[in-house]
Amino acid sequence: MAPDENFISATRYRLKGVKTYEVFVADFNRIEQEARATGSHLQFATFWLAIGIGAALTVVGLPALSLKAYLTYLVFAITGLSLGVFHCIRWNKQGDALKRLMNSIRESQSMSLGEKGDELRPSELEQLPSEEAQDSGTKK
Repeated sequence: MAPDENFISATRYRLKGVKTYEVFVADFNRIEQEARATGSHLQFATFWLAIGIGAALTVVGLPALSLKAYLTYLVFAITGLSLGVFHCIRWNKQGDALKRLMNSIRESQSMSLGEKGDELRPSELEQLPSEEAQDSGTKK
């Protein structure tokens, strides 16, 4: 095909053994929700841990703080560290939930077809008639 203004020349690299999965819209939406929650918890954890560690180092590193400054930095240190730890725990749990969701999608792709005890083998699946052939045969 000759290149023109409708096509962009691109180099395609081949990947060996790429697995693809068919995903229902409900599962796709759950993946999006789980990933969004996981990412938010990671962002909050890194933010609050940085605030908490910075304030704790300030309290420890500067001995000549006034009582008001000392209490302010102490409150920031305790708040930052506690919120950071909370969001780290939530991030870890959300990541596990996302892994379980992805594993359930992978497992649903390898389900066998047919009656229990009389499942179809992969070689038999190729011999099954397509839906188009069945539809054209019933419309006569």
